[in-house]
Amino acid sequence: KMLKNLVVFITGGASGLGKATADYLLSNGARVVVFDINAPGDNNLSPKNDNPIGEVFSPHVTNSNCLFFKGNVLSTNDVETAINKAKERWGGLNVALNCAGVSISCRLYNPNNDHPLDLHEIQKVLNTNVVGNFNVIRLAAQAMAENKNEHGENGVIINTSSIAAYHGSGTQTVYSAASGAIVSMTLPIARDLASCGVRVATIAPGFFKTPLTHSNNITDEVKQFITTPNAFPNRFGDPCEFAHLVTTVIENKMINGETIRLDAGSRYEI
Repeated sequence: KMLKNLVVFITGGASGLGKATADYLLSNGARVVVFDINAPGDNNLSPKNDNPIGEVFSPHVTNSNCLFFKGNVLSTNDVETAINKAKERWGGLNVALNCAGVSISCRLYNPNNDHPLDLHEIQKVLNTNVVGNFNVIRLAAQAMAENKNEHGENGVIINTSSIAAYHGSGTQTVYSAASGAIVSMTLPIARDLASCGVRVATIAPGFFKTPLTHSNNITDEVKQFITTPNAFPNRFGDPCEFAHLVTTVIENKMINGETIRLDAGSRYEI
């Protein structure tokens, strides 16, 4: 019942964890703005298997409770336009979920070919994953501050980091740095926005079934290697399990300034 009529803004919501969360919230009566640089159903989002990850939204979702905006998290105009449309249509913004991000797996310097990582690749990850998050957070907070909730809470902002923030491999330096930044910003932003009645939390997932992890380029052997460090269960996470945790963060008022690991007890020693 708490989700009914909540207005939720989801970046990276056209596929993977963002899409699963959008579907779950919509099926429970929320109103969702999906914001993504790719449109739902784009070929690069849909894996070539029977898993529906990356497909367009579920049949029960109607245009009356879901809006899609193709945009860039680094664009103030794009984000403001989407948020303002949500306010115009539904009267405000209650939740912002940051799922947009890019990953890179590469050594900073490879002595085998005497090749340092291109600076542009480093900037791309940090800009999208860190600066993009900041951009959405500041604009979402502005919109939430306009809410007048009688219970004092005006909104919730949920960021997505990664277990790479804690123990990334030697080829994840840049991605780990970006993930760590999201973890580090969580408590200070929660303190910053406390006077506005806005809570802030971060989820740090392990490996989940997404178009990236279930592409044809990743073999079964690699998938087995990835999940071996899990304590239990020894498998990839299902995106709906991420969505359930998002719902818990939304509903539990005491979750604030915290990063929650969602990784089946996985600890990598690489």
